[in-house]
Amino acid sequence: MGRRHDGGRQATGPESPSGTNGRRSPARTIGLFLFGFIGAVAIGVMGLAVWFGITGLSLKSDFEAVQSAGDLTRAALQAGDLDSAARYLPAMQTAASDLDDGLSSAPWSWARDFPVVGDTVTAAATLAAVANDNLDYGDDLAPALRSLADTDDAESDLAATTATLAEVAPTLGALAASVEESAITLAALDTSGVLSAAAPRVEAARDQFMDLVDPVTQAAAAAEVVPGLMGMAEPARWLVILSQPAEARGSGGGFFGAMAIVEADAGTLTLQGSEDNSRLAYVEQDLSDLPEEYQRLWGQDAQYLWGYNLTRHFPYSAQIAQQAVAAGGDPTDYVLSLDPRVVGRLLALTGPVTIEGNTLTSKNAERFFTHDIYVRYPDAAEKDRITLAFLDELFAQLGPGDVSPNEVWAALSDSAQTGRVLLWADDPQAQQALERTPLAGVVPEEEGPWVTAAFNNSAGNKIDSYVDAKLRYTLTGSCESGTVTGQLTARLRLDRLPEGLPAYISGRSDRKDTAYGSSSMLVHLYGPVGATLTSFTVNGAETPLMAGREREHPVWGQKAQLPPGKWVTVQATFEQPAYAGMEPVVAPQPMVRDTTVIVEDERDCANPA
Repeated sequence: MGRRHDGGRQATGPESPSGTNGRRSPARTIGLFLFGFIGAVAIGVMGLAVWFGITGLSLKSDFEAVQSAGDLTRAALQAGDLDSAARYLPAMQTAASDLDDGLSSAPWSWARDFPVVGDTVTAAATLAAVANDNLDYGDDLAPALRSLADTDDAESDLAATTATLAEVAPTLGALAASVEESAITLAALDTSGVLSAAAPRVEAARDQFMDLVDPVTQAAAAAEVVPGLMGMAEPARWLVILSQPAEARGSGGGFFGAMAIVEADAGTLTLQGSEDNSRLAYVEQDLSDLPEEYQRLWGQDAQYLWGYNLTRHFPYSAQIAQQAVAAGGDPTDYVLSLDPRVVGRLLALTGPVTIEGNTLTSKNAERFFTHDIYVRYPDAAEKDRITLAFLDELFAQLGPGDVSPNEVWAALSDSAQTGRVLLWADDPQAQQALERTPLAGVVPEEEGPWVTAAFNNSAGNKIDSYVDAKLRYTLTGSCESGTVTGQLTARLRLDRLPEGLPAYISGRSDRKDTAYGSSSMLVHLYGPVGATLTSFTVNGAETPLMAGREREHPVWGQKAQLPPGKWVTVQATFEQPAYAGMEPVVAPQPMVRDTTVIVEDERDCANPA
C-alpha cells in the first residue's frame, strides 16, 4: 500500500493510572478499575457506620477491618503500587466476608423484620453481600496485579501486559457479569425506610457502585480484545486512518485522510506503508453487506470516499473503508481512526517533529493539520506529501522503544471517550466486546433517551475549524401517559473568516458562485428509539426533510446554509417514550471546536440524581 517501511515499530497497550506523572499505563489497567471498585465498596460499608453506632458494636471490628484494608488498597492502587495492593486485597476480602456472614446471621437477620430498623438492616446486609460477592474475585485478580507490577520496561511491557490480560480475561468477564447483576439488585433496593442518619450514605454508596458498571465492563472488554489486536496468537493487520475534522463527518469526526497499514505480531507493531486517500477517491463501493436502512438514509454518497463516514455509527464507516483498501490488495483485521488532537498528544511523548521547516509540537499539531497546512500548501499533492512525511517520522520516533508503550496507549485511550480514537474489529466476537466501550463509536440500539446529531460538511471545503456547534436536548411533560415531549436542537455558527484564505479552505463545490466566507452543513438529528416527529424546522421555519432510520433511531436531516457570523438552528420536536428515571444522554460528534451540550430534563419522572 503506497510506500513500504520495514522497521518502524509502535507499541501500545491498555490504560491505567501511573502514580508519578498522572498518565495511565497498561501495567495498571486492572488497578484503575479496582481503585474505583474498592473505593465504592469501602464507602458503602462506611455509610453503615452510623447504624453500627446506634445499634451496637458487635460488627464494629469487621467494619473497621474493611475500612482499613480498603483505605490501604485504594491508596496503593492510586500510587501505582500494585504489589502492595495485591497484599492488602486479601485482608479486605476476609473482612468483607466476615461482615457479610455477621449481617446474615442471628440476631441481625431477625432484625430485618423489626419495625423502625428493619429497612436499615436490610440495606446493610445487601451492601455487605454485594461487597463480598464482588471482592471474591480478588483471589484471581491479586496475582495479575503482582504480574503487572513487574512489567515496567518499555521493551517488554507490552507483550507481558497483553499476556497477563489474556490470562485474566475470563475472571474480568465474570466480574463484569457479577457487577452488572449486583447493580440490578441495588437498583431494586428500597431505601425509603432506612434511618435518616444512615440513608444519605447508603444511597451514595449505591450510586457509586452503579457508576462502576461501565468501567468494569470496559476493563473486561479490553482484556478480551487487546491480545488479538496486538497479534499475540497470530499477526493482525490494522488500517490506521487520520481523520480530518476541518471537513466534518458524522463518524470518525472528519473526512478520512492519510492512511497507513500497521502489522501487530506478538506485541510488536511495524508500519507496513502509508499513502494518501487518492486511490479510493472515485472508486464506487458495494454497500450490499450493510443494512438496507443505512443505504436508504445515506444514498449513493455512502459509496464514495467523501461519504464513507456520514453516519454516526463508526462500524459502518470502518467496514466500507476496510473493504475499499482490501480491494486494492491490503486486507486488514482492524480499522483505527484518530484525529489531529490525538496526534498532538502523541507528540507530547515523542517531542517536536520537524518536516521541511515545519516544527510540530503537542501544542500546534491540531492547528497545523486542521488549518495551517492548507494555507502553507494550497496544492493538494504537496499537502499530502507533507502529511505522509510527518506520519512516517512520527511512527519512526514511536517505534524504537524510546517512548514507553504505556504512554503511547495513554495518549490514544484518553481520547476514546470523546470519539477522537475509534476502533473496529473484523472478528465478530472481538467487535461485540469493543461495542461495550466508547472506543467502538456505536449508535446504541437499546431503548432509552439517547440522542445525537451528525454534522457533515456539504460544501467540499476545509472550513469547519471555524465552526461552533451546540446541541440541546429538552424533555418536558408528565410520564403518566407513557410518553413525553422531546426536542433536539442543533445550532451552528461559522465565524467570519480572515481575508485571503486559499480556496482549498474556503471554496465551495456545492455553490461556486457564493460570496467568500460562507459554507453549508448537512445536519441529521437522531431521535431516541420510539420517537415520532411532530415538527422539523430550520431557523424556525418548517421545512421538507430527509428522513430515515438507523439502528432503531429515527433520523431527520436537512442541508443548512452557514452564512458568516450568524447562528443557524435546526430543530426536531417529537413525542417519545417517557423512559422514567433514565438519564438523558447526548452523544456529541467530535469537532475541531468541542461541541457544547445542554440537557434540560423537566419530566415529572426525571431521575432526581
